[in-house]
Amino acid sequence: MDLLKFVIFAIGVLWVFWFASGGPQGGRTDDPFINPPPPLGMGETYQVGTPKPVVPKETTTGKTPDESLFKSSVSFYGKGTASLTDSAKEYMEIRAGRENTAPVNISGWTLKSAITGGSVTIGNGVYLPISGSVNAEQPIYLSPGGKAYIATGRSPKGYSFRLNLCTGYFEEFQDFTPTLPKKCPYPRDEEVSVGVNGITDACMDYLESIGRCEARLGALPLQFSNDPVCQEYVAKSVHYAGCVDTHKADADFYSTEWRVYLGRDQELWKMERETILLLDASGKTVDSVSY
Repeated sequence: MDLLKFVIFAIGVLWVFWFASGGPQGGRTDDPFINPPPPLGMGETYQVGTPKPVVPKETTTGKTPDESLFKSSVSFYGKGTASLTDSAKEYMEIRAGRENTAPVNISGWTLKSAITGGSVTIGNGVYLPISGSVNAEQPIYLSPGGKAYIATGRSPKGYSFRLNLCTGYFEEFQDFTPTLPKKCPYPRDEEVSVGVNGITDACMDYLESIGRCEARLGALPLQFSNDPVCQEYVAKSVHYAGCVDTHKADADFYSTEWRVYLGRDQELWKMERETILLLDASGKTVDSVSY
């Protein structure tokens, strides 16, 4: 009898504890619990029926949709002479960053006025001009640290071209804006054979009188009429083609500068209150300049 009373008492105690803990609702499944740890989950708490938090994707370019991937690679260098009204003297200058890891192809890029809407596209150019020959044109690549003067007018050579050690000779017979740098080696500094069957002292004196990038295409002074060695050397060497033949394999022969011509007879840009955009081949903004 005592045993029966004890069993009934124990059942009553268990029932009280069960009822106090929530009864039939005590085992509900909507309490917070921990999501499986990585890699199955993030380890955060969440509720059944509530969306898990979304982790935003990181942006890597930091550029707006209208900005070019080349925005930090190529830029205007001031406004050049854009405010002039003479198309033969109007030009812009762009430069490639020295930190660039590869050349940048600017052929197919566009210069556009944000004010008037007028625009013009950069074409191809000649890597090594050869006098008296048809020069093949190729896309223009700006090397790291390189620059291009983009002139509104027509090229005195008939094409855009890359500068080299010898292009200063072009300046002697044609006008360029801006003026071409004269870096041609002096004739007196070239390696020549002297002495018997070589260059005479009189010929050396003559070579020493010739300035940098000064061509000698005509007849020599009368004193050299009986000096065929001097005549031949000057005729073959002291001009652009001779300079190219002598130095085209030199490590410093090619410059990183280009002269690009847009072939227009009228100015492109306003004298004032102008904004010029540099657009890549996809029409996205690389840089702009206002004045």
